[in-house]
Amino acid sequence: EARVKCEECLAMVRRLHPEKHAIEGRILHQMGQLASDQGLYQEALQLHIQAAANYKDTKGPNSADYGQVLSMIGTVLGTMGLYSEAVERYEEAVEVKRKAFGDCHIEVANTLRNIAVCRGQTGDTEDAAQDLKQAHAIYTKVGATSENAQQVAALVEEMEKNVEWSRT
Repeated sequence: EARVKCEECLAMVRRLHPEKHAIEGRILHQMGQLASDQGLYQEALQLHIQAAANYKDTKGPNSADYGQVLSMIGTVLGTMGLYSEAVERYEEAVEVKRKAFGDCHIEVANTLRNIAVCRGQTGDTEDAAQDLKQAHAIYTKVGATSENAQQVAALVEEMEKNVEWSRT
């Protein structure tokens, strides 16, 4: 039922705004999240790609919304097991989010964490460790206590112990 309502809203927005409008991007983004929640990852991916194109055109390539939807594309790709492609999208999202929010923002840290997870899945543990350290530094600076922040802190602590262990 939610999907039908979203499609009705999308049709209405397109009738009212034959030119591209950011509301269309928001609806496409929501529809992508709904499809992802239902396990329809290919459909979710296509909807998020459409939302990204809309946001890039209507809000600009450095907008927070564009960065957020790029992250969602990365998340869907990662869920589909396409880790290298997910890293590429997340890296793009980090660039945009740094421009939109600044270098020291929780959204930047969350995306760096996601990059690290995907890199870890591809076996690129060295770069994953660097991404985790960057995320940890941001979480620490902003005083984040979210589950993501706690997980990253634990992983960084574990990595540091392993480095110390290997030196002895």
